[in-house]
Amino acid sequence: PAVMANVEREGGLLTLRTTLNFEGVTQRDGALAYGGWGEGFIDKRHPHTLLHEFMLSFNSWNVRGADFSLSAGKGFAPYGTDDPMARPGLKYPTNHHLSQILERWTVNAVLLKGGWSAEAGIFGGTEPVGPYDLSNIESFGDSWSVRLARRWGSGFGPMAEWEASISSAKVVESHDSEDYATRLWNLAVRHSGMVGNGMFYGLAEASRSEPEEYEGHFSVLGEARWDRAGHQPYLRVEYATRPEYSRTGDAGTDG
Repeated sequence: PAVMANVEREGGLLTLRTTLNFEGVTQRDGALAYGGWGEGFIDKRHPHTLLHEFMLSFNSWNVRGADFSLSAGKGFAPYGTDDPMARPGLKYPTNHHLSQILERWTVNAVLLKGGWSAEAGIFGGTEPVGPYDLSNIESFGDSWSVRLARRWGSGFGPMAEWEASISSAKVVESHDSEDYATRLWNLAVRHSGMVGNGMFYGLAEASRSEPEEYEGHFSVLGEARWDRAGHQPYLRVEYATRPEYSRTGDAGTDG
């Protein structure tokens, strides 16, 4: 369960977006997921933090023919594709930590003009270690990300019919008091519009990690949904690698 609230000044000049996520209560041991990993979990999706998003945005419209926005707080760094929470599938894909950078203290800037958008963010790379952990604010400024996108067809901004994007990031995380840097890459194409007598959504993306000292991981994913006459058939196909850890516990346990 989650509670979302947006507070916006008239005209959208200032916007505060908040999300409280209670998976730390309802899914303390994570949620089973096909190949899921991240934040100490394997074969499961980790519970998100209670303060999932708290972002204050300043939006300046029509700056020399462009739109500019500056945001600060806790949330998503400008990298990769939409969070699986906002997409059709019920289960998170394996590539969640290759294709999104979430729950970081970050400062993001975006410039939109003529169907193009350029985004950049500076954030703290360390992941939360639990649902109530806010300490990763201490690493703010050690990581960065950039994303360039082209949108066309009907609609504006993220609601455009077509979107193609390329993203890159350098994420520094601390493990056992040592910092490790990883380069991340994502390339994606998304389409949403009428096909035949129904509404079609499709996404294709490729993601890759390149750690400084270890072998990286990759994912190639495609998903599609067609809404017609009250039916919503959905298909996702993914080929991915992921970290593996030695199992030392008894069968049926997380160890």
